[in-house]
Amino acid sequence: MVQDDKNEPRHTGPGWVVWADVLTNLINKVARFGFLGWLVYQLRYMVEALAGKDTSAVFVVDWFSGTRCGLAVSGALALAGVAVTWAVGERFFRRRQNRRMSGTIQRLESRLDPDRSSSGLEKDGTTHPRDDY
Repeated sequence: MVQDDKNEPRHTGPGWVVWADVLTNLINKVARFGFLGWLVYQLRYMVEALAGKDTSAVFVVDWFSGTRCGLAVSGALALAGVAVTWAVGERFFRRRQNRRMSGTIQRLESRLDPDRSSSGLEKDGTTHPRDDY
């Protein structure tokens, strides 16, 4: 199958290749949606098996909300979530500030030393994509 300029598939080659491609795509879609349907069908059995029983999920919720140790763990998890959110926000704002200031810094440094070479960093301060392992 070849893509033309409009990104619409255009089949080329012998007729059996076209039919094999169409059949393969059909089998792929049937398998994908058939598997999802089977999962939904099996979900019924899981809910039926757990109905009216004291599950481990209820135990965990009770433990986190009822005991002193559970409250401490809940507080620690909440604090960790806040810290991670703050760190991700700081990273975003630092990169945005670097992007905004990179042009000014580059002009000032080239004014001091016109023959300076670039460090190869991106404008937001990250390494060049070629440097990733």
